Amino acid sequence: MAENFKEFDKAPILPEIQISRFSFRVRELILAGFSAVTLVVCLILVIFIGAQKGSTPYPTVPSPTCNSPPCFRAAAYTIENLNISVDPCQNFHQYVCGNFPKHNPLNPELSQRTVFWNLYYDNEEKLRTLMESPPIRDTAWSSEKKLKDLFKSCLNDYGKMAAGGKPFLDKVIAPTGGWNVLGNWNEASWNFQTALQKASVDFWTSCLFTFRVTTDYYNAQRRVIEITKNTVPTEDPHHPDKKIILRDLTLETGGVIDFTALLTYMFKDSGVNENTVIAVRQDDWIRRMTVMVGSLPTSDKKRILNNYIVWGMARSYIQDLSSEYIHASRDFNVDLTGVAAFPGLWRYCFSYAGQYFRDALGALYVRDHFADKNKEKVHEITDYVKRALIDSVLAGSIMDQNTKISAKAKLEKSVDKLGYPDFMMDDASLDAIYASITVNRSDYFQNVLNINKFVKEDWNRRLKQTETKDDWIYGTYETNMSFINRWNQLSIPAGMLQFPLYDYTLPHYTNFGCIGGLIGHYYVHSIDRWGSQYGPDGMYSPWWSSETRDKYDEAESCFSRAFENKTMGPFKVPGNSRLVTLPVPGKSFAREGLAETSGVRLAYKAYKNWEKIYGNELSAPGMNKTNDQMFFISYAQTTCFSRTDVLLFNYVLGQTIPEDIRTNTALSQLDEFVSAFNCPVTSPMNAKEKCAMFA
Repeated sequence: MAENFKEFDKAPILPEIQISRFSFRVRELILAGFSAVTLVVCLILVIFIGAQKGSTPYPTVPSPTCNSPPCFRAAAYTIENLNISVDPCQNFHQYVCGNFPKHNPLNPELSQRTVFWNLYYDNEEKLRTLMESPPIRDTAWSSEKKLKDLFKSCLNDYGKMAAGGKPFLDKVIAPTGGWNVLGNWNEASWNFQTALQKASVDFWTSCLFTFRVTTDYYNAQRRVIEITKNTVPTEDPHHPDKKIILRDLTLETGGVIDFTALLTYMFKDSGVNENTVIAVRQDDWIRRMTVMVGSLPTSDKKRILNNYIVWGMARSYIQDLSSEYIHASRDFNVDLTGVAAFPGLWRYCFSYAGQYFRDALGALYVRDHFADKNKEKVHEITDYVKRALIDSVLAGSIMDQNTKISAKAKLEKSVDKLGYPDFMMDDASLDAIYASITVNRSDYFQNVLNINKFVKEDWNRRLKQTETKDDWIYGTYETNMSFINRWNQLSIPAGMLQFPLYDYTLPHYTNFGCIGGLIGHYYVHSIDRWGSQYGPDGMYSPWWSSETRDKYDEAESCFSRAFENKTMGPFKVPGNSRLVTLPVPGKSFAREGLAETSGVRLAYKAYKNWEKIYGNELSAPGMNKTNDQMFFISYAQTTCFSRTDVLLFNYVLGQTIPEDIRTNTALSQLDEFVSAFNCPVTSPMNAKEKCAMFA
């Protein structure tokens, strides 16, 4: 082993690339590329400075400026998206993001571009390269090999075309009793309960309802089976009133569906029986659904249910068949939704592999594309932001004294889960996770069925075990973050800790503005109306006083008023040339608006506290901006977006407010922003009514 290591240690750090009769080291090619990029950046800065010459500058920046490559990189990105023809005090989002759509064009595969989606797409491309390379550990039990074989089997168009729809007909429809449409169905022998169980459990299709294993909201150390329909959940789905034992659920729904038989079939290895307590979301809907099924005409009942179940399975598996089935499904979806954007095959295969081999894929990512210094340094920002929130809560007016003490206790006990879990660096641990999965590079459809079996085994295992706070809810390469109240943890995967959101080499005004603003936002959620339901240990234990609740309601009402008289649009209606304008649903968004505004102010306070200790940073090159201005520009540029008309219209119909309105409303509430850009009292970016908040 020692000799092998010595031999490896003598190898060049970077290999050579042979081009014709010339030989260049990769480092030389990298240096040449970097020089070219630096030249482009300098040209951008010269053009930008020239465009600003003669205009009235905002407060002048201190000299000297930062001339390091990371500073140039950050400045070039900022300048690329700015629209300097817009007055920042009139429409700040348009000022900072006006050129984002131009540099982020849409295409049939990408119906929207945001900073977070761009990061995810970049991470996808990095992982695609790794997934297409031969496995380093090429053994039968290697999680890396299984992951890459699954990906390649999914990409095997030739094999799928040769098989056509036969795998679905033989391996899915036949075991569930055939299909009336195909003429291979025997009504007399077909049993609804048996078919429903096989479709729901063996073939992992949500027929009539869906179920899952999740954490009990009222006891964070316990897991519970949850039954629901595929919609937004009720506000408090695990309340004792929503729980019921399986036997009673079957009886109360008239025995139309034997829920005991179905869930004991699914969870036969974890001791589920008729006395098991489960959580039922949308319980009224479950009852109405079973009444509807029970009232179907007797003469047609079996035929209708058979068609419904098999059609549901067809919708679930059609993407796993040959291209003619996929195209038929796409035509149907276009007619149904008006949306014509679909992922390419490789992107679908990547998503599928990532869904079921998430940890193996995450390990590839962190080993090749993540600097541990990013993991180490971001702790500094979370600590500063958390400290700023504690100080603000103690000095603020929303909470009474006892509630402040409870909030401080929860925040001090909270944990930051950043980057990736340590086990991803251990091959044996990763291999053990996927030990029971068999993957065949040449038979994708069978791989799908094998994974169904694996998930069933995994859910049985999870249901038997107590909840652990060591789990990660996001894949390491994903670009999501959240505060998980049941664990009292802030979760930021490595995929988020990438440029332009974060890099340890960037100026602190950029890092605090970008990732710091998001951290502040999610930490506020740990102590707001929803977070107040959970104590420091993650257990359900409401700790707000009625006085605090009343003052919070007042703050929410203020934010609701901040959105009043604002409109969204005009939007093009799908399939129609008509333009429509919609009112902003301020009341439903007030809680989120309060958290976003509080979050950016917390990040600003945290940055100023850092500045008190370490001093003023060098200013951005070629920008003629103060560091405070760069902080707010950095924050706002995390919200740049570009979407198709159809997607944007559907987006707002779902009661979501576009980023430009959210960002402008949040910043207009902050005196610090108004001061940084000298916004007049009468300007849109200087709100007349400033709301109380947590910062």
